[in-house]
Amino acid sequence: MNPETMVPQLSIYAASAYDAARQAGGWCALVVSNTKAERVLTGSEGETTNNRMVLRAALSGMMPLKSMCRIVLVSDSQYLVRGLNEWLPAWRDCRFEGVKNPDLWGLIDLVSGTHDVHSVWMPKKTQDFSMTRAVRLAQQACR
Repeated sequence: MNPETMVPQLSIYAASAYDAARQAGGWCALVVSNTKAERVLTGSEGETTNNRMVLRAALSGMMPLKSMCRIVLVSDSQYLVRGLNEWLPAWRDCRFEGVKNPDLWGLIDLVSGTHDVHSVWMPKKTQDFSMTRAVRLAQQACR
């Protein structure tokens, strides 16, 4: 058996929500394995931003994983997707100086480094069941 086929494969749908009136945010990480088993993780914070919430979602989806996985991280956040795919190496080189949310990006750098992560941007208008569900759950967590 090929050892590469034994590496767990997951999709993590990372979504966030923000209530400006309450200055509170919510997040959801919907983790779906290649066997279609799923895990839903949600949370909320006060005095936060939408960007912090989507970073929390990504972290919450990856942190519990005990062994190396192939992960497709799906989000409607360009900030998260471009951060992972394009900006992270330069931010790492400057030790996250001048970067917004350096605490969370530092953790994402650490956690994602133990996995094979590819992030994909999914526009809000895409009618993908899992992404739509993650957004709805993030909105519920925000309340």
